[in-house]
Amino acid sequence: MFEGSEKKIEVIFSSNSPSLFQQTDKFWRKIVQTCKADIISCSKFPKAHSYLLSESSLFVWPHRLVFITCGKTVLSKSFIKILKSFPTEMIALCFFQRKNEFFPQIQKSCFYTDLKEIQKKIKGSSYRFGALHDHHFFLFHNETDFMPDKEDQTLEILIYDSQNLKDTSTDTISDLKKSLNKIFHGFEIQDHFFNPSGYSLNAVRDESYYTIHITPEKPFFYISFETNIKEKSAQALTDEILTIFKPLKFDFILFESQNKMETQLTLTDYFSSSSFYKALNCGYRVHYKTFHKLNTPAQEPISIKQTL
Repeated sequence: MFEGSEKKIEVIFSSNSPSLFQQTDKFWRKIVQTCKADIISCSKFPKAHSYLLSESSLFVWPHRLVFITCGKTVLSKSFIKILKSFPTEMIALCFFQRKNEFFPQIQKSCFYTDLKEIQKKIKGSSYRFGALHDHHFFLFHNETDFMPDKEDQTLEILIYDSQNLKDTSTDTISDLKKSLNKIFHGFEIQDHFFNPSGYSLNAVRDESYYTIHITPEKPFFYISFETNIKEKSAQALTDEILTIFKPLKFDFILFESQNKMETQLTLTDYFSSSSFYKALNCGYRVHYKTFHKLNTPAQEPISIKQTL
């Protein structure tokens, strides 16, 4: 069985630093290979470069990058390689994020060992969102006085069961892309089908992106959706994604600027079994909630055994 649960890094560089577009494909290939993943394809646009990976995605802007991996990758190693590749004064803000896994016992590291290595290079604060015995994720960010743009937000919807999508067949994915194109206009899409199952999609429009990764194997079915779209509220984006996938269970993660009006999520067809909130000292608020469809059993706790 493949581990769909993901790890993520985001690095924001100072506005006066050289553009990341000056880095070669060879540079990014080495960064990706450091965590034991590979680049499958690349699409370059004037304002963003998009890479589909053997395990998830990499997005690069002139002064920002988002790097997501799944499987047994050790993303902390790529994170450290990135930090070593650029002067410390160029790093305005960096995040390392790790969701609890379905199969933690086969991972090459855990968050605590990742954190130990990361803090040899850069100091910061770390948090756990969610109960240790249930769905949760860990987060690290560096010590900084960073303040994001007013409308800055990143939304993640992590789905554990879908009423609308049961597999990654050609017909199913064709229908999915038609639904996505109806609500996300003007995006350029690159995608990849994995053998024997699995699917990844990157979509870019100017500086906006969304990405979807599907691991369809039962009983560890998993879909992740992530976007930085600013022109729609987190409420509107969540409503649209729920309409497409109709999940029975999902996690909601929102990073939003502390300069914008705080999101108050309202879902009439779901109840929340847990809710966590934190105002970070790097200018963001983080909301984390686990939702279940009304009239369905609550999510069974996911194993969190760690290999130390």
